[in-house]
Amino acid sequence: MTSDPGGLRRSIAAVFCSCPHGTLWPLPRAARPVGAGEMHWQETKSRRTLCQRANRGLELTTLTNDAICYTEKGLRVFILFGNLNMKITMIGHSTVLMETPEMRTLTDPYFGRWGNPAYARVAPPSRSREDLKEANLVLLSHNHWDHTDSRFLRSLPPTVPVVAPRAGAWLTRLKGGKNVVGIGKWEQKQFGSIRVTAVPALHTAVTRGFVLQAEGKTVYFAGDTYYGEFMKEIGKRFSLDVALMPVTTFRIPMTMGETNAVRAVSALLPRVVIPIHLGIVPRSPLLRRKESPEGFGKRIEEAGLQTKVMILREGQSWEG
Repeated sequence: MTSDPGGLRRSIAAVFCSCPHGTLWPLPRAARPVGAGEMHWQETKSRRTLCQRANRGLELTTLTNDAICYTEKGLRVFILFGNLNMKITMIGHSTVLMETPEMRTLTDPYFGRWGNPAYARVAPPSRSREDLKEANLVLLSHNHWDHTDSRFLRSLPPTVPVVAPRAGAWLTRLKGGKNVVGIGKWEQKQFGSIRVTAVPALHTAVTRGFVLQAEGKTVYFAGDTYYGEFMKEIGKRFSLDVALMPVTTFRIPMTMGETNAVRAVSALLPRVVIPIHLGIVPRSPLLRRKESPEGFGKRIEEAGLQTKVMILREGQSWEG
């Protein structure tokens, strides 16, 4: 039994049912199997899991990598799969895993569970360093402590590119990066099936944002950034499917807050925004602000913007 490339999930494109006379027809929703067959209608289930569950007490045949069939109650059921081209999983804070059939790209790796003396980690990462050691590509927006995990960088084989701002690449190497690829503003590089464009960002450290293009999807990873007029240029150059960007900040601002994040969405016009940089808070309550991704989502609605806000907690995924 063959699993999906890269563990990428698939949706069910079509289901057909064959009667004893051999005719094949689409299975109506009302006639969907019950009990053991119910899992076949959960479109986010992986093909491997689907096959494993269907095989419990059912005669199962894998036809191709895109179809299976099984027998239930005397009927032959055929399931055809359509590809989900990209899966984005929140590991925690600004660490996000983007999976396509050929590549596993990780952003701003940080696996610390405590934080530092000034900032506390809100929740542990959903996966460990060991779980993600098979990443094909790492994107590093800047070298701050909550975006650069030295233990993880040292564990990567030298074949894995670590893309970082050119002016800060020396520090990334000092922190454990082996195959560090420095990249300048608006520069493009190809890594397998993924094209990466470095875009401007504004922060207290040398920084870059990244636009990834793969499998017909365009994703903007902002890293830590304040609002800037450069976002209008990003919006002009790219038709964004997803923007991974900070939407809340603290009394000592490290990123955009709710108000400027709405300005950013107006400039970028992405189809979906996934908030990042939510994994740490100041230990002192005096340095916290009453901002939240939910508050940002409400502001988006009030502004009349069509962008969908998808709040992913640790371990949750967006697929498209």
